[in-house]
Amino acid sequence: IMLLSIVILYGFKKEITDKIVGFNSHIRITSFTDNQSYETLPINKQQDFYDNITKEEGFEHIQIFATKAGVIKTEDEIHGVVIKGVGHDFNTNFFNKHLISGFIPLYNDSITSNDILISKKIAFRLSLELGNNVIVYFIQDPTRIRKFNIAGIYETGLSDLDDLIVIADIRHIQRLNNWHNESVGGFELFIRDLNNLEKLYLCLRDLSPEV
Repeated sequence: IMLLSIVILYGFKKEITDKIVGFNSHIRITSFTDNQSYETLPINKQQDFYDNITKEEGFEHIQIFATKAGVIKTEDEIHGVVIKGVGHDFNTNFFNKHLISGFIPLYNDSITSNDILISKKIAFRLSLELGNNVIVYFIQDPTRIRKFNIAGIYETGLSDLDDLIVIADIRHIQRLNNWHNESVGGFELFIRDLNNLEKLYLCLRDLSPEV
């Protein structure tokens, strides 16, 4: 019984870890700030490690991202969300496993897409369906508004994250923040073996001392 309990606990721990990593990656590189906010600060996309890190043993993938808080408003409800902007290098493997309807939008560097991916939990709370348009308000000065189209709906079972995360084109966040096209909120790195996390972090520091 004890052995069975340990195996179940280990499997549960691994499942939770995989889901958290799927949302956030193993290593995040962002501009340092003391402010506990969903808003990322801009850093230049042109970093030495961006094009070269996956050539190093142990690193699997790197992608750009930026986050911005927003409010989805329907006729009857409002709901606060975090828009996670991603680009052409977005790794869709995690969301492919948890997609329940529609498709995962693919973004490129030339055309801004209005397609978004939301969770089943958000869709249910706001009575939204696949293909619906949604209005998102961004509280800044002045308040900005964007209309998006629901291209896909996912469900991971991680309530706190399913309740918040909406995947969208990073170009929207760049424009809302008046950033240059080469400015991003940060980088997300995925590694092959979690046991090598500390060693690969030190490797990254050697490759890019400013990180």
